[in-house]
Amino acid sequence: SDFFEQFFSQQRGGNQQQNQSRKGGDYQTEMEISLQEAYLGTSRIIQLENEKLRVTTKPGAYTDQQLRIKSKGARGSSESNRGDLFVRIKVANNLKYIRKGNDLYETINVNLYDAILGNDSIIETLSGKLKIKIEAGTQNGKSIRLKGKGMPVYETPGTFGDFYISIQIKMPEKLTDKQKELFEELKSIS
Repeated sequence: SDFFEQFFSQQRGGNQQQNQSRKGGDYQTEMEISLQEAYLGTSRIIQLENEKLRVTTKPGAYTDQQLRIKSKGARGSSESNRGDLFVRIKVANNLKYIRKGNDLYETINVNLYDAILGNDSIIETLSGKLKIKIEAGTQNGKSIRLKGKGMPVYETPGTFGDFYISIQIKMPEKLTDKQKELFEELKSIS
C-alpha cells in the first residue's frame, strides 16, 4: 500500500506540475513593407500590450514570409512559458516593377526612331540607374535580361535574381507634313 500511495502521489504531483507549466498562446500579426524595403531590409516597431518590439526583415523579404519571435506571445503559467509572436510579411504592390520570385520585370517605352536607329537608354533599378543599349531594329515586346540586378535572394548574401526589361515601342501620334513625306519616301524605297 505504501508503494501504491507513493506512486499515485507522484502521478498527481506530475499532473499538477504540467498544469503549472502551461505554455501561453501564440500571437499573429501582419507587417506591410514596400518593394524597396524588401530589397534593402527594414524594421518596424510593433506595439504588443505594454511592450514595443522592433521587427527586422533581411534583404529579399517576400510576401507570406513568416517571422517567428520567440517568447513574445501570450503569457503562460510563468514568464518563461510565453507563446511566440508570428509576423507575416506582405510586400506592397509596386507601380513600376513586377516581382516574380527573385526576378523583377519592367516595361519601358522606346520611341519609334530609337527602336529603328538604336540608342542608349537610362533605366532605374532598385540598386540605381543603369545605361542599356537599344539595338537598331529593336522589335516591340523584345525582352532584355540584366543578370543579377533583381531582388536579393533571402539569406544568401551577394546573390540576386535578374531584371527583365520589356520594350514597348511608342508610335508617334501625330506627324508633321515633312515627317509624313519622309515616311512615304522610306516606304517607296523599301
